[in-house]
Amino acid sequence: MKKVFYKIFLTLLICSYLPLMGLFVLQYWYTGNYVERLKTEGLIQTVENTKIENLKKGNIYDSRKHIYLSYINTEKSGKKNIYFNIFNKIEDKNSISEIAVGDFKIVKLKLSSITNHIYMLKRISENEAIAGVVEVIKPDIMTGLSLQIYKGYSIFAIPLIFILAFILSKKFSEPIEMLELLSTNIANYNFTNNIQIKSKNELYRLAENLNKMSENLKKNIVQLNEMNEKLKSELAEKQRVLDGKILFMRAIGHELKTPIAIINGYIEALQDGIIPQDEIEKTYSIIYNEGITMDRIVQNINTFLKTEDKTVDLIPEHLNLKCAIEENLNKYKLDIAQKNIDLKCELEDLEIDIDRKALHTILNNLFTNAITYVDDNKKLEVILKDGELQVANSSKELSEQILKNLFDPFYKGDDSRQRKYGGTGLGLSIVKNLLEVLKLDYSFTYDQNRKYAVFKIKFK
Repeated sequence: MKKVFYKIFLTLLICSYLPLMGLFVLQYWYTGNYVERLKTEGLIQTVENTKIENLKKGNIYDSRKHIYLSYINTEKSGKKNIYFNIFNKIEDKNSISEIAVGDFKIVKLKLSSITNHIYMLKRISENEAIAGVVEVIKPDIMTGLSLQIYKGYSIFAIPLIFILAFILSKKFSEPIEMLELLSTNIANYNFTNNIQIKSKNELYRLAENLNKMSENLKKNIVQLNEMNEKLKSELAEKQRVLDGKILFMRAIGHELKTPIAIINGYIEALQDGIIPQDEIEKTYSIIYNEGITMDRIVQNINTFLKTEDKTVDLIPEHLNLKCAIEENLNKYKLDIAQKNIDLKCELEDLEIDIDRKALHTILNNLFTNAITYVDDNKKLEVILKDGELQVANSSKELSEQILKNLFDPFYKGDDSRQRKYGGTGLGLSIVKNLLEVLKLDYSFTYDQNRKYAVFKIKFK
């Protein structure tokens, strides 16, 4: 754990000294030029903002910016003016006369070993000009001064930083070493030793938490065995789901096998010419109907898979549930009449917000299931009262196990009836999944007194 001490120590040294070095580098490379640029910009701004009328009255000195301004009239003073003499020291001696009216020229002269003088001459008219000068310390003088200050500061700062880094590193590393010891004990299932940290900081709270964790782990070891048993149970449940998927795929194959076999059989018979001429049209009708059956199976499988994965896109609409029930029930009036079913329909007005397509799917599957499995008593009830829809049909006795299995995909209470009425065994599975997606309470029970299978949905 000494590595922690050294890492903290070096990190503190670097983090403390690097900003000082960075500040010095910035001052060394940029401060002198930056100050000179500011002075030049200030000179230009002052000259531009100065009114010639004020300057004609006398020279102006800006004590805040240390800028000296002067008015020049070449007709009165000729070219013996001090500023013309200064500008004439530059290499291009004709450049002054070439300054356009309204334009200016700036030169920097080293008139001393410490400072530079920045001169500016702005031509106002053919014979008039404004001259300005500002003094600035040489950049190398400023960088040299910064270096001296930095050296003097470092003589005191480096030992102080070293001592403080050592003290802080020791203070921070000792609790970490204690925490490392405690965590090692916990990793080795040794829960006997606790640690005490005096400082009331994050490390103290971490130590307290580790102590609590150590105590809790003692208690939780027993619970781990229980969790292992629970995990075994969950794995068994996952295996059951996997087995269910395998059975689902087998059931799909079984459902499609019958219509495919019928279609193939009749096609082979047509190819072999063994079907009488007067039966050919009927044969085509059978093949077509079996194709419709296969299409219905595939559509129901797709609907089931979407509802099973909860990937149904719901678009709630405000609608009257009574009207929706009547609309769907009207499609079954012919089947109800042909089977001589006694229909009892009592519907109250009820306004709800629900996905219209999902509602139609639920109602169609419930009505199809009830009509398909109605027994010889031929009783069917569709009742909407107090926000609850009840679809019930007279039925042979259904055990609790059968009622539970009816929600499994491809489970059929009576395979011959399903085949006759085009069922796929997915209707109630789809209804169950949709109701769960819509978060509606439902139940499917068998009324022993009335001998009815009763499906209820609570809409309010």
